[in-house]
Amino acid sequence: YDIPFMTQNITALPSDDPIATDAKTIDVNIRCKPDFAMAHIYFPFLRTELGQYTLSKGLFKETDKLDSRDAMHSPLSFPDKTKRILERQRNMFSFFVLFPEFRPLLPIMRRLPLDSLYTKLFGAMASYCMAVIHRADNKGPRDERWGFFPYFLKKLREERRS
Repeated sequence: YDIPFMTQNITALPSDDPIATDAKTIDVNIRCKPDFAMAHIYFPFLRTELGQYTLSKGLFKETDKLDSRDAMHSPLSFPDKTKRILERQRNMFSFFVLFPEFRPLLPIMRRLPLDSLYTKLFGAMASYCMAVIHRADNKGPRDERWGFFPYFLKKLREERRS
């Protein structure tokens, strides 16, 4: 039926191996072939079952500060190296889902200290979502704020589907 859809995902979950869990989440999204995939870093809501699990694992304390305005960084007490990798994977999430041929590069890219590049990549993918997925007509780059990049990605996606 060619109905456009997007997925919303939570990353950096409190698990035994959150890096592998996030990589598997990318793979599930690749198999689903959404028009866009968004990833959000997990924030513990302490009155939920997952929030209680987070507390029991010692990854968050009830006295820890939680700033919901800082959606780019995990509030959990993962080791610094793990946090950096999780944040990098989250910033590259949409890119790997839209361009699965680059997925084999994930283990290399998540270890490279190119955080500024990955953050810009995340911003570009979010712009793509805003400009293409949420626009009603999807006919072309009418809104100059987003430029040509989102339109280019949309056309590339359409070519791959045909």
